[in-house]
Amino acid sequence: MKIQTVHWHRAILATYLVIGVLFAVNTPAWQAPDEPAHYNYVHFVAVHGALPVLQPGDYDQIQQMQAIDARFGPGSSIAAFRYEFHQPPLYYVLAAPIFRLTAGALLPLRLFSVFLGALLLLVIYRAAALIVRPALALGAMAFVAFLPMHVAMLSAVNNDSLAELLMAVMLWQCLHLLLHPPRQSLRSWFGLGAVAGLGLITKSTVYGLLPMLGVTLIVAWRDRLRQAGDRRRDASIFLAVLAPLLVLALPWWLRNLAVYGGTDFLGLNRHDDIVLGQLRTAEFLAQQGWISLVARFTTWTFRSFWGQFGWMSVLLDGRIYTALLILSAATAVGALAELRRVWREGRDTVRSALLILSLAALGAVGGYLWYNLGFVQHQGRYLFPTLLAFAVGWAVGLAALARPGVSRAAALMAVGGGLVTLILAPGRWSLFLWIVAAALFYLLPRLQRWHGILYAAVFAGLAGLDLISLFWFIVPQLRP
Repeated sequence: MKIQTVHWHRAILATYLVIGVLFAVNTPAWQAPDEPAHYNYVHFVAVHGALPVLQPGDYDQIQQMQAIDARFGPGSSIAAFRYEFHQPPLYYVLAAPIFRLTAGALLPLRLFSVFLGALLLLVIYRAAALIVRPALALGAMAFVAFLPMHVAMLSAVNNDSLAELLMAVMLWQCLHLLLHPPRQSLRSWFGLGAVAGLGLITKSTVYGLLPMLGVTLIVAWRDRLRQAGDRRRDASIFLAVLAPLLVLALPWWLRNLAVYGGTDFLGLNRHDDIVLGQLRTAEFLAQQGWISLVARFTTWTFRSFWGQFGWMSVLLDGRIYTALLILSAATAVGALAELRRVWREGRDTVRSALLILSLAALGAVGGYLWYNLGFVQHQGRYLFPTLLAFAVGWAVGLAALARPGVSRAAALMAVGGGLVTLILAPGRWSLFLWIVAAALFYLLPRLQRWHGILYAAVFAGLAGLDLISLFWFIVPQLRP
């Protein structure tokens, strides 16, 4: 790692920690999605030394809405928020000692999440550096560090931070095992199984990465066959992954089968049965139809991926979303162009790495779509489990905009976006942003001296948006 890379690496990490602590300290209590329910789970484990059981009555929508509407002000109670009691236990078991040592104070538990987020950033950089050059790996790290909604979630009490960390480690391990396969030792494969097992007892979203895990084993087996591999060793690799995974996850599955009955080994059926009053997709369709559903799904997913805070009640300025939409569309153009080039020129190992990242992204997207088939949960934060794949795509796509062909394609996209805006939703500021973007994308190849500065400026802008989100939107609108 070059000296300047080390400095940027440390600067990103330090900046994230400062912003994360500011969010943890200044975000009003309980004003993060599901935070009271996660806190009550930690409370139960810390006080009773046992795991809770989700029961009818643990979801009281009326009491919950009263507390949310009152902004959790004086007289409000979080006792009715118990609907996360079906969650896998690892995060809550780790957080329980902090609860005991601090007499249940909220801030230390939030700072625990911020700390896990810092570990996540270190893993993101290491994993990205396996497949892209260090400067782009730093871009991926910065994207994860400064994505406003992600910072808000990493500074709240929930099991997302630990789940994301373990999933990122899984991705890192899978990529490393395919790009740099060990010759004899089974230690790395055993470690992969252990991390996967820990993930399965942290959050159910981790199950979306199991296909990626299976494909990793298949690709490794294929590569060994090409090298006249030993079938006995192939079986050993499979067992090295499966054994620790089952040792860690099987007791949790058996416990749930004993508690919830039937085939409900994750407690999800019990959860669906008790969340009475939560809006279901079938009800929304019957009331408002497909067009409204698709429009809401698209708009809310995009906004809440970037920043829709509190209990989805705090929106950013519309011009900010427009700017983020333009930048997202441009980086998508760049990422697709780069993906096409790398796929054509790449070796089998590179293609295998791209396959793993794609499967991880599809796992998150598929889980999100599946969840929304049952309930209206249009929250982009549910795509965070495999943020590494999105971050690499963002970093690579942003850098690719400096190439003439890509910049022209992005400029045409911006012109098209401006025309659509003019027809469907004319607005002076929106149209101005599309026009400025089109001109900038077109001129990018002629600004070679400024490419590095412009690239870094995007991520510095995201860090600034974090502070704007906190002090201009979250605190003023959510303060009791």
